[in-house]
Amino acid sequence: MSGREALNLTGIFMFNSRRFTRAASATLCLITLSVSPLVWGWGERGHDVVTRVAVQNLRQMAEDNAQLVTPFLARDHMLAHLSNVPDIVWRAPYMSQQDRDSNYSTHYINLERVYSEVKAHTDVPFELTQYQQDARSKGLSAVEVGTAPWRVLQLYQAMVDALSSVPDTAADSEYEAAINEALLYAGLMSHFVGDLANPHHTTANYDGQLSGQKGLHGYFESDVVMYLPLGLSAKVSTQANQMAFQDTWFPALSDEQRAAVLRDPQALIWALLADSHSYLPQLLDLDKSISLVKPSRDPKQRAERKSAKVVAQDFESFAVERLAFGSWVLARLWWLAWDEAGQPDMTKYRSYHYPVKPDFVDPDYLLSDDENAVTDATWRALDLDRVIVMQLPSGRVVIELAPQFAPKHVENILLMTREGYFDGTAVIRSQENYVAQWGDTAGEESAAKSLGSAKQKVKVEFFADPQAVGFTPVESRDSYADQVGFVDGLPTASDGKQAWLAHCYGMVGVSRGMGDDSGNGSGLYVVTGHSPRHLDLNVTLVGRVLEGMEHLTTLPRGTGSLGFYEDPAQYVPIDSVKVASALPEGSIDIAVMRTDSAAFREHVAARTTRKEDWFLHPAGRIGLCNIAVPTSSRAALEGKAGD
Repeated sequence: MSGREALNLTGIFMFNSRRFTRAASATLCLITLSVSPLVWGWGERGHDVVTRVAVQNLRQMAEDNAQLVTPFLARDHMLAHLSNVPDIVWRAPYMSQQDRDSNYSTHYINLERVYSEVKAHTDVPFELTQYQQDARSKGLSAVEVGTAPWRVLQLYQAMVDALSSVPDTAADSEYEAAINEALLYAGLMSHFVGDLANPHHTTANYDGQLSGQKGLHGYFESDVVMYLPLGLSAKVSTQANQMAFQDTWFPALSDEQRAAVLRDPQALIWALLADSHSYLPQLLDLDKSISLVKPSRDPKQRAERKSAKVVAQDFESFAVERLAFGSWVLARLWWLAWDEAGQPDMTKYRSYHYPVKPDFVDPDYLLSDDENAVTDATWRALDLDRVIVMQLPSGRVVIELAPQFAPKHVENILLMTREGYFDGTAVIRSQENYVAQWGDTAGEESAAKSLGSAKQKVKVEFFADPQAVGFTPVESRDSYADQVGFVDGLPTASDGKQAWLAHCYGMVGVSRGMGDDSGNGSGLYVVTGHSPRHLDLNVTLVGRVLEGMEHLTTLPRGTGSLGFYEDPAQYVPIDSVKVASALPEGSIDIAVMRTDSAAFREHVAARTTRKEDWFLHPAGRIGLCNIAVPTSSRAALEGKAGD
């Protein structure tokens, strides 16, 4: 009896799925925007369990058909190691920065940032180009919101390609090599399937930071799983078998829909994504009822929880179910890949090959569209919901806000902007080589303009977790901080434990009085001259000007104290301030170079050591505030992509 006949007798769905076109293999550095380091899923033990149980699931699906299961049984330990490579090997210091950057966004997808509701696998488009368009409509790129399901699909197709090249006879010199290549992709794919089985990898609330449960990500998938009993693998296997026997996979689907999903690898991946996302509320509720002691009021501060060792057993049922689901989907994908490749006979597989540190696999699927490749790899689109546009008589000023560092101030500023507070206010100060300031023109507090729904007092906001906000250091001898660098184009300083924004040219801050809560965002200023770094950690910075600095730097200088205009006739009226997303489509066409990209590193290097003939003695050094972050337009980038 042939392998195909044996599998038909098991009642497992047979099919030959359509081949997925692989993107061009050109290498670009794909970088995430403000990506938390908490993209690494399940911890080593969880990924190990998913992989080893999947091997046993595969045995049952194939009824121990040796043509398929032989290499998986022989190398389950190697597959388990490979399942942890994306979290360990590809994060290691010896990997290139480009590879580490490219790795980030392949582990997750923040569904809510693009789609208001995802209940079924059909709510997220299969086509990457459509997903990219949907993300751009929100002022985002696919890299910013994550591409995990396409990463699984990429590795699935690579596994199919490797299996398709397995010769008919084991005597062929390529027999062992082809199967080893297929196992490599099978093991790597395990990691990302495991990620998608965890609800935290499908949501913008990836660490519970949006629900007062900051720190839940690592607590659940690493700490809790670490303390589960020794028999975890057996329990996960039992759960998977039970669900398979009762045919309870994807309960939201009809029998016909489920059958179709089980025949199509892409539909299966997307169904795992939707199913996992539906379990997020349950996970958050479990934390609140079992482990949470004191919620986090600040999205940057970890919530207080009971020891994972004490409550691990209370999470066990939920963890086992998600691990079982991931292991079963993984086994099914392995089987589908083998079937699509023509069911090669791997019975005689023997090998001493063991890829301890495999090369990074570029997420080249993002290069399938030249336009998107340019914007995703080197440039980022703006999130128009956090961009404000100030209209002066001489032209507009475009300001990108920084909720990563000052979320409460940014929220207040956006609220005042939407309610029209700034309309009719004015630039009231222009100090030589220092700042320009705008806000209410009323000199007396009693006559001050109403703030509407905005808060009267907001305490200063300075600090952010360097890793959480994606701090990218640059080499510079700074007088004010141990380290300096950038976060999403914002000049940033750090002591290694905390990061804060720096007063460089074009940075926008909140004017305040003596108290640390006396500023609320109704009065703002922009640095128009030298960099007053002594103001760092003394005044809240909320963003930077991307366009229109010339309208602020060329204002007549105020003759009063600190450059304030003494005569109200000198005030420069502000016609309006609007949130960019409220403007007509296409009004803002700005792309910003990613400051965590290879292109930006080259830009900094070129500015540090000037090689133009004019320089007699290139400095070989550069200050943080001397590094200008390039901007461009989509039209210009499209032109480059088409060249």
